[in-house]
Amino acid sequence: MPVGGLIVQRSYQAARWVDGSLHVWAAHRTRVSSGLPPSGVRYDFLVE
Repeated sequence: MPVGGLIVQRSYQAARWVDGSLHVWAAHRTRVSSGLPPSGVRYDFLVE
């Protein structure tokens, strides 16, 4: 896990409408990473 910065998680949601059709979408959750303050090094970290 990254130390400092943001963590963005993507999950897929699905639901059926009243006519029975399926609807799927991507939901994103963003939260602040806990831990020590960043050291000034910049990087991206992707978790799928």
